Amino acid sequence: MGASGPKERATFTLDPDIKDQLERQIPQSERSRFVETAIANALKDLAKQDALNAIRGFKRFPLKGPGVVETLRQVRAERAEQLASRHRPVSK
Repeated sequence: MGASGPKERATFTLDPDIKDQLERQIPQSERSRFVETAIANALKDLAKQDALNAIRGFKRFPLKGPGVVETLRQVRAERAEQLASRHRPVSK
């Protein structure tokens, strides 16, 4: 979770059945930590879902033209030519 520092009080409204279950199943001394952990996990899940939705929303590009391997070969060849044109052989 987050850094251990001063805690802040928060007020929430819960359904009576949920509150009863919480009080029955979680000891009073552990409830704040339990709720904090549950909220942190829920926020992580929301962030993951947001990231997934962003990935799914990426624009798809058509697979026309040369393949990835051929494009990479072309880029490397062009880069090699650029580097070679900058350097002259050392003459003795």
